Amino acid sequence: MKPYKRLFKEDINSNAIELASEIEKEILKIFPKSYVDVKFDSHIFPGITIKFGLGKDKSEWSNGYWENDPAQMFIFIRGQKESDLSKDGTINGLLYVENKSGFFLIKPTDRFMAYSKIKVSFRKTIGNGEKILQYLKKYFLTFKKALQDNRDKMTDEHIQLIGDKF
Repeated sequence: MKPYKRLFKEDINSNAIELASEIEKEILKIFPKSYVDVKFDSHIFPGITIKFGLGKDKSEWSNGYWENDPAQMFIFIRGQKESDLSKDGTINGLLYVENKSGFFLIKPTDRFMAYSKIKVSFRKTIGNGEKILQYLKKYFLTFKKALQDNRDKMTDEHIQLIGDKF
């Protein structure tokens, strides 16, 4: 993206960098004390990557590893067709969003398991930037409610972690 374009606030339906910024703001409104990293990247395929964890930083993750967060997730937003999202962040068509995890850990229900998990339903969604933003906002609110509703099934360490997140 050319530097002069960043001087003006652009529409989230036409600029992936603005969309990424708005997504991060919305998630942080729902989980203000959690780890949220939303970035537009164009190295291989242009897209937005959302990295989320309940813990704010490595001081809150078991052994300091993000991968040990009980609710870590990756969400990807790409153009529906290759031409729908350009390498400079211009949105030329429809976007789709998919979640590669979307679950949180609970106490094991099988004695051979370290943890069990509860998956929070996530539908692959196609639309413009505004539709994607609204869907993600709704999803993170649903995710938060699922965490609250299943708090009694979590380990003591995870209950302590989410204690001040709501």
